[in-house]
Amino acid sequence: MSKSYISTKIRKLVSDRAQNCCEYCLIPESRQFKFLISLLN
Repeated sequence: MSKSYISTKIRKLVSDRAQNCCEYCLIPESRQFKFLISLLN
């Protein structure tokens, strides 16, 4: 499996566009880890 390099500029562009939310589930980036942990419990 190869790893793709994503530049800082592109990461920021995508993050800003999504307003720091996951574009798939719309959960704010700051809450994603807690949400995933709650699914495991």
